[in-house]
Amino acid sequence: MIAFTQKNDKNVIKILAIANVFWVIHFLLM
Repeated sequence: MIAFTQKNDKNVIKILAIANVFWVIHFLLM
């Protein structure tokens, strides 16, 4: 259960990082 939670946390962090980069690129292009 703990390992599953850690894997989910890594996925969430990866998604947040990608979304953050996407937002920065979008902001720079405006």
